[in-house]
Formats: sequence, structure tokens, C-alpha cells
Amino acid sequence: MAKKVTIATFSVSGFEVDAGASLKQAADACEHYWTSKFAKVLPDRPDLIVMPECASRPSTWCGPRNSARLNDYYLQHGDRLMDLCTRTAVEHKATVVFSGVRLLDGGLYNCSTVISP
Repeated sequence: MAKKVTIATFSVSGFEVDAGASLKQAADACEHYWTSKFAKVLPDRPDLIVMPECASRPSTWCGPRNSARLNDYYLQHGDRLMDLCTRTAVEHKATVVFSGVRLLDGGLYNCSTVISP
């Protein structure tokens, strides 16, 4: 017998920060942005939450001239959104699929991660 599941997805362009924002301000903006997005879907009690690719990247920092800044951002705050996703998965008994750049084995990699409660 099939089990019905509820799936939440997001179609977003990403969060924005001022061009002169500090790395911490960008990480704070990311966490605030995704906390507000989760708040919109959590009342539906989703079994699965699927996030877009590079969910932790500020959309205003895209492009080659910001690559060094993005690297610093990921090195200092790369796991912060994943930590939020983990807390959300556990607290709401939902599986979260997160995509973001992470520091692994001494390098930065775009990774998809499945977080189960």
C-alpha cells in the first residue's frame, strides 16, 4: 500500500545582502532568509523539504569578481545553513535535502546532503 507524503520545495532566486556586507552579516541574512522560508512550509508538516542548489550563497555575490569573498564566506560560515537544516529536520521530523558549498578534505565543494530526523 502506498504511503502519502508531503513534499515542500522552494523556487527562489536566493537571498540578497548589500555589496559591502560583512561575512557574518551575510551568514545572518542567510539564516534569517531560510528560517522565514521554512516557517511558510512547516505548518503543512512536510515529510521531505527540498532546497535549491547553492542555497547558502548570497545571490548578490555571484560572479567571478566575488569568488575570493565567497570562498572566505564558505570557509567561515559554510556549515551554518546545514546546522539550521539539521535542527529543522530533527525538530519537525522531516527529511531535508540541502545543497551548498562545504569545506571537505581541505577543499570547497558543492555538495548535496540528505538530513534525516
